Amino acid sequence: MFENVKVLGIKVPFHVNFEEVNLRFYVKRFENGQWKRGVVFIKEIVPKRAISFVANTLYNEHYATLPIKHSRTEDANSKFFKYEWKKDEEWNYISMKTDKTLFPIAENSEVEFITEHYFGYTKYNETKTIEYEVTHPRWNQLEVLDYEIKVDFKSIYGNDFSFLQDLTPTSAFFAKGSAITIEGKK
Repeated sequence: MFENVKVLGIKVPFHVNFEEVNLRFYVKRFENGQWKRGVVFIKEIVPKRAISFVANTLYNEHYATLPIKHSRTEDANSKFFKYEWKKDEEWNYISMKTDKTLFPIAENSEVEFITEHYFGYTKYNETKTIEYEVTHPRWNQLEVLDYEIKVDFKSIYGNDFSFLQDLTPTSAFFAKGSAITIEGKK
């Protein structure tokens, strides 16, 4: 969930809170004697065309607009999250049941590698890449009790990602996000 979103410091009416589902991979880049941990988005799905337009225009990202809905519920012992998006009249989804107690993300863990990235990279043209800095405090996580994924990878992400259809994830985690900022690009 993106909540309390501002573009250039301004809240845009009806575009402040919205869902996003994305497929991405993680990278490390060595520059000026230090490693930068970053993310590259394959596709980011949001429910409103204006969000796609702004992100694709300002950051050369790969946003697409599809119907999305979500639910967040809890009982005495657990929390349940479900994000759904519709493509070609079919609902895809990712759902997760978690414990209710937040705990710190372990240093040098897979979860830390994925959550503690502070740069985004996207293709500008055939020879140039855009880098932008992302700032946020260190996140916490919830223990995953169960999860389910139903995604038509070929339909949503194309033939190059159809191999994901039959794979079982090697891990699943839930990180509680925070406020972030996206700094200038170079």
